[in-house]
Amino acid sequence: MPRLNPLRIAIITAACAFLPGTAIGQVPSTPGPVSFHYDDLYRFETVLESIENGTAPAEAFADYMSNASVGFRGWMGRYEVSDEEFGTLYSEYRVAFESLPGLTEPLQAEEGEIRTSIDQLRSFAGSDIAIPVYYFVSSQHRFAGTPVQLENDPAGVGVGAALGVSGHYDIESGPPPVNETVESLAYLAVHEASHILQLHAQGGLENYRSIYAPGGGTMLSIALREGCAEYLTYLASGQRYGNRHLYVAEHEAELWAEFLAIADEPAFSVQGWFSGSDPDHPDRPFQIGYAVGSEMCRAYHEGMDSSEADVADVFGLYNADHSAAAAEAYSRAIATRAR
Repeated sequence: MPRLNPLRIAIITAACAFLPGTAIGQVPSTPGPVSFHYDDLYRFETVLESIENGTAPAEAFADYMSNASVGFRGWMGRYEVSDEEFGTLYSEYRVAFESLPGLTEPLQAEEGEIRTSIDQLRSFAGSDIAIPVYYFVSSQHRFAGTPVQLENDPAGVGVGAALGVSGHYDIESGPPPVNETVESLAYLAVHEASHILQLHAQGGLENYRSIYAPGGGTMLSIALREGCAEYLTYLASGQRYGNRHLYVAEHEAELWAEFLAIADEPAFSVQGWFSGSDPDHPDRPFQIGYAVGSEMCRAYHEGMDSSEADVADVFGLYNADHSAAAAEAYSRAIATRAR
């Protein structure tokens, strides 16, 4: 599936939420459908109209934030979002902001495919938990998948798919084609739904977040988390994110040897694997670690006694023993292919 140029529009995804008052580690499992929520995108169109009619951008975005959906409010509770930043970005990248309202209808047209893929994920995991998907515009310009609190939401968990205008937006080239943005958002909604199911399979928020804890999280633990989400998303949808998997297929031995050398470094500490691009390897696709981790997870899954029957077990991988076993499985697979 085509991916967005990260130097233009960044897609920010927030995942997994828990109800107010829920203790850490206790995540509700409210059954229900996959649902889609566009209220923030509709209100964003009103923001642009208000600015066009003379309202100061920061003032218009302050109103946008104060009337946010539970998904967007959960995002703002996790990350710093400011009306001043919105206003500044609008002044610099007005053409980018004005391209976003046209996404709502194409996103709605993709609902059936996204729902089918998320339902397939739930089937793999043996879960019927409700997964609401919220779309909104945020001032941040980075990728993220993180637990957020959905206030007064009976479902308790949700995916937030946010559009952000990057500070590196290419003004001369203009925004990317709508179909590229929609396809990327559709893919990332499924990817983040896999994180929600991982959270439940791993016993709750405490275990899920343990890989990010100081002294506990490593580059290898992130490869397991994000790689398995990438792999499960492929199994459920048949789609890939960009062409980074092709690069990995061609260079996997070199990449894996390089990754093993930094596998024990703190999570996200080495640029280019799970955040940004690698300045020392400009030829490598953006966030190549996701595809490396996906191949690692695939090797682990295919090494199970019954890989088809044990897909559900992949959602539950998170601790150091799981990471080590997956790394060993991938090393063996690479060695076997090299013979």
